[in-house]
Amino acid sequence: MTRRQKRAIKLQQLRDDTLSLNDLVRYAQASLNLYISRQTVSRILREFDLVSYVSPRKPQITHEQRRCRIFWCYKHLSWTGTDWSNVIFSDEANFEILNHNSRIYIRRFRNDLKRHERFQPRVHRGGGLGIWSYITYNDLGP
Repeated sequence: MTRRQKRAIKLQQLRDDTLSLNDLVRYAQASLNLYISRQTVSRILREFDLVSYVSPRKPQITHEQRRCRIFWCYKHLSWTGTDWSNVIFSDEANFEILNHNSRIYIRRFRNDLKRHERFQPRVHRGGGLGIWSYITYNDLGP
């Protein structure tokens, strides 16, 4: 296999970072006339330092919401421990029970600073369990 063919496989992966190894094997057969295995494709991608990971699921936020969150952080940079002791932090976690095959694997360079910007929009629906709790300076929630 030539270096040019390896680069073609890498470029195909970079064009669509959700392609599976099987998709790349089919691409190599159809476009490059190469008959290679999934393991070979995986090895080629690792040579180029492309790693596979599950795309994180995050709620979609607007540019304005992002700006407001950053502003809030800057506004509270100078708070002391006493200031923070009067705050209650709360959070919720949702666990999918029914549809747990919604993972999307993507490949990016290991040192790519934007590799976490590719995410799955989270959609709220049934089939899950929601848990809520809080934490304060002196106490934990239920």
